[in-house]
Amino acid sequence: MQQYSYNLVNGHRVANIRGRKFLIDTSMPFTVADRPMLIGGDRFEVAPEVMGLNTAQISKVVGLELDGILGANVIDNYVMKILPAENTLVLDHYLDAFPLEIDIDNLGGMVIMNQTIAGIRQKAFLALGMRLSYVNAAMVEGLEPIGYERDVVGMIGEFETPVYQLPVAIDRKIHNFKFGVVPTQIQDFIEMANVTAAIGSELLQHYAVSLSINDGVLMLDPLETQIH
Repeated sequence: MQQYSYNLVNGHRVANIRGRKFLIDTSMPFTVADRPMLIGGDRFEVAPEVMGLNTAQISKVVGLELDGILGANVIDNYVMKILPAENTLVLDHYLDAFPLEIDIDNLGGMVIMNQTIAGIRQKAFLALGMRLSYVNAAMVEGLEPIGYERDVVGMIGEFETPVYQLPVAIDRKIHNFKFGVVPTQIQDFIEMANVTAAIGSELLQHYAVSLSINDGVLMLDPLETQIH
């Protein structure tokens, strides 16, 4: 088991891995960095950018100089646990018995889950590296945004989006998440994947996560039930 502390920076979780600062992401198919990673004696190759997204771009949006973005080529070798109550990232080989279990699909290292958003059941990327969640424009047609925010998405980099509050149903609970609008530049890509939304890091305000991409399982533990 490998255990690392992380800091919460502007809604993003940045782990200290052997003295290097890595954004924790679950929608990035490859790890982005300037040199390979070593975790528990295993060496992992990296790329200078993936899908047009590099460390400099994400550093600008996060507001902290990063050494890399932790992606699926590392994560899918482990069970990844994000424990918000302890500000801890764990890379292990065993799923914890968290109360809620959600089936997921693996699209080239990108995690896809079934999720009910604003009463509509749909496929959504699990994108814990993003501060906002996202839906397509049709979902918010006719609604008034609560504001505008900047974020960063692979293939297009930094952009500004209107933001809406929409209800997300997880088990028997309803949470109001902040959603941006899927940029038109990647609309065709997500439709090809039969995906219409993305769930961002706000999930970690409510749940600890245990994720096994290879086993196709996402497990959640409500933070309100944990002993602090």
